[in-house]
Amino acid sequence: MPNRRNKKLIDPGLQLRLILRFTACASVVVLVQAILLNYLVAGLSAKLPHDESILLAEWPAVFRFQLLAAFALLVPLLTLIGIQASFRIAGPLRRLQTHLEALAAGQDPGPCRLRKGDELQGLCELVNRATARLRTDAGTPGAVTHVDMAPDAPATADAARDAHAA
Repeated sequence: MPNRRNKKLIDPGLQLRLILRFTACASVVVLVQAILLNYLVAGLSAKLPHDESILLAEWPAVFRFQLLAAFALLVPLLTLIGIQASFRIAGPLRRLQTHLEALAAGQDPGPCRLRKGDELQGLCELVNRATARLRTDAGTPGAVTHVDMAPDAPATADAARDAHAA
């Protein structure tokens, strides 16, 4: 399967930041849920005519169990979802980066292609539309084979590479 992604992290810095955000969100959800549950039980205990002391005596153990169980289930689950989501973003970003690096080096990497289900499909299509003229004109004598990104940009890909090497 040549189109299959490796299981290692593609861009560890980006992916770890995304995964940490998912983990932080899971932790915040668990803590908000615990605060709300504690508030509701405290309100309920005040309404009980004779069993308030029993509920309040048992509540810390129930609360600890609920909090630890929620952390044990939700945080790993949302972290795994974050890992999966990071592959759908980091992979396409890496592919777009290598595609644009090849273009900047004067190579013809062909059209940009991403895996089915990856994010940033629209950006890949935009890159293809933006470079379509370069690909079709590449074989025509006198055709424009570069795009000036700034007024002082070098005239050709070779000049850009030479300027970058200097």
